[in-house]
Amino acid sequence: MAYHRRLRTISSLRTGLEEIPGVGPKRWRALLSHFGSLARLRAAEVGAIAGVDGINAELAAQIHQFLHNAPTLPTDDDDGAAEDGEE
Repeated sequence: MAYHRRLRTISSLRTGLEEIPGVGPKRWRALLSHFGSLARLRAAEVGAIAGVDGINAELAAQIHQFLHNAPTLPTDDDDGAAEDGEE
């Protein structure tokens, strides 16, 4: 079941990152590949985000702002377990 939880988490991460104007599949893959997790991306400064290939300073600032103003994005510790205790 861990495999399916991972797929759900990755899918929801993609959806959240794609909501940022100017960030499509290629850029969110680059971001997640560079930082390794959403938590690390959230913790990154604008300059670090701008260091990712294909991300300029203006877009990095938009991504940073979006990540800090979007509490609905899943966290890396969200395992996707159902509320009724299903694992």
